[in-house]
Amino acid sequence: MNSPVPHFKNLTWIFSFTLMSLTVGMAPTIIGAENFTKDILPFIKSHCVSCHDKDKQKGDLRLDTLKPPTKSKRTATSSKNQEVIATWATVLERMEAGEMPPEKAPQPSSEAKAKIIRWIKGELERSALLATPPPTVRRLNRTEYENTVRDILSIDIQLKDLLPEDSLAHGFDTVGEGLSISSVLLEQYLETAQLALDKALVEGPRPKTIKERFSYKGERMIQRNPQIFLQRRDGVVIFDSNYTPTALKQFRAPTAGRYKFRVSATPYQSTKPLILRAYGGDLIPRDGASHLIGHYELPAGQPTIVEFEDTLEENGTIKVAPYKTGFGLRKVGASNYKDPGLLVHWIEVEGPVIEAWPPASHRELIGNVDLNRRGYREINKILLNFQSKAFRRPVSISQVAPYYNLVKKRLSEGRDMKSALRAGLTAILCSPEFLLINPRFKNGKPANKPGPLDGYSIATRLSYLFWSTSPDRELLDLARKKKLTQSKTLKEQVERMLNHPKAENFTKNFVGQWLKLNDIDFTSPDEKLYPEFDELLKYSMVKETELFFEDLLKNDLSLLNFVDSDFIFVNERLADHYGLNTQKKGSASIHGLQFQKYKLPPLSIRGGVLTQASILKVTANGTSTSPVMRGLWVNENILGVKIPPPPANVGAVEPDIRGASTIRTQLEKHRTIATCRSCHQKIDPPGFALESFDVIGGYRQNYRSLGQGKRLDLLVNHRRVTYRKGPLVNPTGKTPKGQRFRDIRDLKKIYLKNPEQIATTITEKLLVYSLGRGIHPSDQSEIKKIVNSVKRKKYGFRTLIHEIVQSPLFLER
Repeated sequence: MNSPVPHFKNLTWIFSFTLMSLTVGMAPTIIGAENFTKDILPFIKSHCVSCHDKDKQKGDLRLDTLKPPTKSKRTATSSKNQEVIATWATVLERMEAGEMPPEKAPQPSSEAKAKIIRWIKGELERSALLATPPPTVRRLNRTEYENTVRDILSIDIQLKDLLPEDSLAHGFDTVGEGLSISSVLLEQYLETAQLALDKALVEGPRPKTIKERFSYKGERMIQRNPQIFLQRRDGVVIFDSNYTPTALKQFRAPTAGRYKFRVSATPYQSTKPLILRAYGGDLIPRDGASHLIGHYELPAGQPTIVEFEDTLEENGTIKVAPYKTGFGLRKVGASNYKDPGLLVHWIEVEGPVIEAWPPASHRELIGNVDLNRRGYREINKILLNFQSKAFRRPVSISQVAPYYNLVKKRLSEGRDMKSALRAGLTAILCSPEFLLINPRFKNGKPANKPGPLDGYSIATRLSYLFWSTSPDRELLDLARKKKLTQSKTLKEQVERMLNHPKAENFTKNFVGQWLKLNDIDFTSPDEKLYPEFDELLKYSMVKETELFFEDLLKNDLSLLNFVDSDFIFVNERLADHYGLNTQKKGSASIHGLQFQKYKLPPLSIRGGVLTQASILKVTANGTSTSPVMRGLWVNENILGVKIPPPPANVGAVEPDIRGASTIRTQLEKHRTIATCRSCHQKIDPPGFALESFDVIGGYRQNYRSLGQGKRLDLLVNHRRVTYRKGPLVNPTGKTPKGQRFRDIRDLKKIYLKNPEQIATTITEKLLVYSLGRGIHPSDQSEIKKIVNSVKRKKYGFRTLIHEIVQSPLFLER
């Protein structure tokens, strides 16, 4: 289907190549006169093979059989040669870092070491110039597929959960290597296309809609439980926020669609605001699928009407509940309970929401054509219009012909107009031109070699980068006028797209994968160890990181803020979690659900993404933190350093939640294994520094233990905690270069001394996401240009986006 970029076991050579002393615009380095057999091989035998032969492959490197990279252009991009290049790049990186040969081994002369470093650099540069990345052809991932179908058909429908999860390659689900197509997947595309067309093509009169007001007094579950629900003349009080059998069974969605809801509620027995939670979905069975609609803040002392919308399947409904209330309710009963609760007066439902009839989907697809009449001219017009939308470029009559002939064949078999037309439209939605993103040259031919892309390919690349969907009319019009290749027009369009509401997809999808926020639900914190964790905290964690990303992008703030910043975004729940509302010295308290930009005090432990709770949660499991997981995350996502997987014969380090030993003690033993030491020199420093933060991102000085340790006189949610005070945390360490740090604050300062490294990493992440392929050696000169340009402009994040879009890497195949 496509020609994927080879996937290698170790890609540290990419970073190494970036760090080479290449000056943009200079001629290639002249390769030294060293002869491999005469000069290089003896060095390897003398100083490398003892640690890297068949029997002993320290750091997952075998060097006794290593050959020079090929000099043939024909085999330059082969997977075998790329692995050779990757190995040499790793050798270069470790030699320049002083890791090879190891300190205790016999050392070569500085002249001999310089000679081999010079030879490796020359070989890597020659290899980069020799090879070019293969064509980038990939299919739409399931998020892009759903967004694209919704946009070109003007329908509101959930489709991605009907498709299998996409595999990640180079950390993203936009990369061709991970986006294969199978016969099973094609069958699923057929089914989803038919569902989408069912939604888009409608017949008959306008469906009935309802607008009705309900009271929880009519719910049997509430009538049967006076011990936990208090019925009043003006509504029902819900006290217990943990046990909430409050599904509105009086209402079940008559048909799938978008519904509007209005809830009138008041904080009961409360002088402070109270939070209302709303859920939607299949809430009638206990194991039904439901989803959080949102949290809403109610001011104290007066009824408030909360309004929201939600998409429901047929028979779906909603429920509302309070947040953090009802502690001790069962002891006294609802009638005697004196603490706050949620008084719900009524719930109003309207829907399904139908803006017009026939809906926009039907009108835009077939116009005024009567599907009860046969008209071949109309069929051709419908197909031509839809095919251009689906293929993201104009199509010719000859391209329409196969789909037109399919419709004619169905009609000749006696099918009615609607079913025959559906066959043609379905075929378009299952065609390679729709499912694949295949860049083309200015002459319209597939881009199978280096060269400038046509406007439609640039429009597609822009729209899937920023919006995760197909180009809109303005982009396609500019492509038609051949203006998208103009620098000024490109800049204007990037600004327009970043300011568009659809740019939320860029934040959700790029940040969700780069920083691993999509893994926020991968583990659930142990309730005994972390009883303070809740749904609102989890939501707030992710929202903080997204708002932080958007602020840097909107205001063109420095990329270095990702490492450390003097501000964060918090609401009351997250501020409480970070201890900001307990700080003294006149700092203002933060209240409410709304997020605000908060200026951090001097010497704050927070700042940047490394110490944000979302990152700290996705790099831990449900019971304990792992310096290895966090160290890998920092190396790969912030520093751009690839760490090879551990040798198969080395077991994992398991944390001891009983408190008998710390993870640091276990890792120190682990590093005595020779094959582990070189990688852990890079992994452990950031991992140890981040040990100051627990599983849910809270700051700590001691571990929590379920076994040994001092009992704590501490209440969480009105209950005494069961965990104990464990051993002291030790966040100190030293970098591979011997730079010592006391905690994460010192380590961040060390990282900021090499801003080009941070900028290069983020540039490469954005390029992988936008180009749909991994970074290739031949990309490095352009990446260097981008980073140098951004450096001159104080590393502005929005500036980086513009530089990437204006670069040949983005505008050419």
